Amino acid sequence: MKLHHPPNHQVLFRKLEHLPHLPRTRPVYLRAEPKSPGERRPEVSPTNHRIALLLLLVAAACDPRAAPPVAEAPEATDSSGHLARDWIALFQTKTQQEAEERLRALRTTWMDRTVTWDVEVLDPFCGEGGCNVRAFDFARLPEQAPRAIGGALPRVALSPGQVTALREACQSHTPHCVVRVQGRITVLPEDTDAPLSIELEGVQLLSTRSARASEHFGRPSHPSPQRHVVDPLSSAARS
Repeated sequence: MKLHHPPNHQVLFRKLEHLPHLPRTRPVYLRAEPKSPGERRPEVSPTNHRIALLLLLVAAACDPRAAPPVAEAPEATDSSGHLARDWIALFQTKTQQEAEERLRALRTTWMDRTVTWDVEVLDPFCGEGGCNVRAFDFARLPEQAPRAIGGALPRVALSPGQVTALREACQSHTPHCVVRVQGRITVLPEDTDAPLSIELEGVQLLSTRSARASEHFGRPSHPSPQRHVVDPLSSAARS
């Protein structure tokens, strides 16, 4: 099939835009009208035809309107209070079997989980490897929280540079500097009688601020918690 055009290059290029719709069963040659009867008419070879198609495909792929951008997955976030409530539930169990089941569920839920927490930083508890922080706002937890959690100070693993940056950022938020951190939980209690121990690794420091009047990250003055477990055999003997 031959396509005849007036000697106008713009018309020729407009025809090239429609080449993807032409049948591809045989080569297509585009011919322009000669300026005089004895002039040889130029041809567009199949190779040039394929190049034109490739250019059109590349232009379509680069068009920002071709496909909407893919939204990034939201960051995993959670309040430390949720983990604290799971620990309090374990603390309140009455039998060893129930406590072990609670501990397995807690570790399954929280181990290797990435969380974003607001924690209170105390400079004396910071060193080269990180900081031990007050991670639990007791104002938002049940009344059993102080006895269940005790003086637990989760460990936030930081590089020396992060510790320095944290100390500088907290200078304007003394005496109660609250830092939003994001990290992965890598340490949790492995035994039902062990105190609550938590460590976050791969930590990012997101923001700092002063503690609000409604928050209470203060370390409770209660003694170390002792979970009360009822021995079924002793209970049966007393009855």
